[in-house]
Amino acid sequence: MRKSIVILLLLILVGCGHVPVTTMYKLRNFDPLTIDPAAIEIAVSLPGSIHLTKDNFRIVLGGSSKLHENSILENFRLVEIANYAGSRKAGLLPAPGLHYQIFSIAPLDIERFNATRTTVGQWKLSDNAGTTGKFNVDITGCIDGILLPGPLLAATWLKPGPDARFIRLTNNIDLRKINDQRVLAEDIERDCY
Repeated sequence: MRKSIVILLLLILVGCGHVPVTTMYKLRNFDPLTIDPAAIEIAVSLPGSIHLTKDNFRIVLGGSSKLHENSILENFRLVEIANYAGSRKAGLLPAPGLHYQIFSIAPLDIERFNATRTTVGQWKLSDNAGTTGKFNVDITGCIDGILLPGPLLAATWLKPGPDARFIRLTNNIDLRKINDQRVLAEDIERDCY
């Protein structure tokens, strides 16, 4: 189950941007079914003064079981806990023109995250071969800041625990391309991609 979740995570991310070769190796011990959701941190790098807004960055966790003929898929809101230029200690290197936003799972969603992983974990115990899992990070919607024409490149990182370093998940994701099914709109108060 752990490997299938990690592989699915990487396949989803490959569709959205460039995944560094070392990512799969670094995530070999990452298991969403045993990790402390309160310890997970997600980082995103964005250009200039652009910032993700509330409710536009989330974790998706779920699974399905052939034996139980059931599936579950839940979205968990992330809340910003830091915003800075980077830190070698954290594994987020400073880069000209970029800044980092650091997020964690919203405290009100921790109990629901635990319930979802418990359900998938129980399916896995009784239907190991027929249970699949899903864990991914979604960036959607609107941003604060001036939305200039051209690519809107971002990268994402996962920090699986308090003593861990950030692991780069994706590099150079063009947010405009992964969200090209949405209508691009710009107004005075908010820019959407």
